[in-house]
Amino acid sequence: MDSKKAYEIRLEKILRQCIIELREIGIYPSNDILSISENKRAKKRLGCCKLTEIGGEKGYQLEISSMLQGYGDRIIKDVVFHELLHTCPGCMNHGKKWKRLADSVNQAYGCSIKTHADYKELSLEQEIQPRYKYEIICKKCGKRFYRMRKGKVVVHPENYRCSKCKGDLIVHEL
Repeated sequence: MDSKKAYEIRLEKILRQCIIELREIGIYPSNDILSISENKRAKKRLGCCKLTEIGGEKGYQLEISSMLQGYGDRIIKDVVFHELLHTCPGCMNHGKKWKRLADSVNQAYGCSIKTHADYKELSLEQEIQPRYKYEIICKKCGKRFYRMRKGKVVVHPENYRCSKCKGDLIVHEL
């Protein structure tokens, strides 16, 4: 069995466990979860919850970063819990209700669910943190900006100014 298939089977198993554990503490994620899958492109986030329609069926599609593939179930479970909470009514954002539910899960299961992943707190190695390809530096004040993609500011820095001092920008490829 290839590693992609094994990882997606692992994700499905963790998803089922998380749904059971959430229900045990009175939190009811949507019954309309269409899929959980690996996301190979995600470099800045560990998970994603999308409200979508697949084959005429509306529901939630959960994506978990492939960066987590080599890590233990505990870390993946925290990310799956986070995304599952978004499927609860009124929780598509990180508002008060979502935060209250996350606190309940944290207290019940010793998780570390927050609005955004803290790589150090999740005990993830530095190596999976985003690697930027471009550094943009203000010639006037020295402020530095980083980009992963070759967007407009990277291609044509002469068209942009520093947000701090309005100085000219230069780009270095890292």
